[in-house]
Amino acid sequence: MIYNWILQLFTLWTILSLLVLFYTFYRFSFAVLKNKIFKPIDLRIVLFGLIFSVIQLFILIVLYFVSPKFNWWQFDFDKIFNEPIYFSYLIKYPFVNLIGVLSILIGWSIFKKARSDKKRFLRILIFYFIGFILILLSNLNRF
Repeated sequence: MIYNWILQLFTLWTILSLLVLFYTFYRFSFAVLKNKIFKPIDLRIVLFGLIFSVIQLFILIVLYFVSPKFNWWQFDFDKIFNEPIYFSYLIKYPFVNLIGVLSILIGWSIFKKARSDKKRFLRILIFYFIGFILILLSNLNRF
């Protein structure tokens, strides 16, 4: 029962974080093209993308450990790495999701060091887009 509730929460939160990341990408791509200045609202949008994706990762970690599929770890490593379904659920999906969130965190870290507005927009644009694509691809079969 708790697994189903956390799975629903994870699904909704993933959709919400993907929407925020897509909006960030959409807004910042036009800001780069039009040479806009970086405003406080842009900082808030970047923070929302960061916070939503990190919360999504934490929900994924909880879901990973309460999932009945976590019991698949009792099999041999050869079986886990040779069976595509075991490999996907136990290793590939969580790892790709983690790399996506790390990309967003790296983008945030590099963004803070930028001095010009164009560099700020470009750094967020690149790293948030990579994070968006990785999170989307890792969760594509769940939706």
